[in-house]
Amino acid sequence: MAGSKTFRIDKDLAGRETPHGPIPKTLRPIFRDRDEFTGGHSLNDATIAALDAAAALIVLCSCVAAMRPAVE
Repeated sequence: MAGSKTFRIDKDLAGRETPHGPIPKTLRPIFRDRDEFTGGHSLNDATIAALDAAAALIVLCSCVAAMRPAVE
């Protein structure tokens, strides 16, 4: 995705073994809806394709965002 971010893993965690393999030094791409998501109630094809290809989905919401109808 254009404009996707990278998240650096703490050096004490990077390289540790997990059931899914070692923890990488960085996670990428990081999708941030504030930066990359267009308004509206439907997901575009690129977003759906990225979700389909993802190994994991982690959703972080603020308390305010969690109360919005689109998140419920």
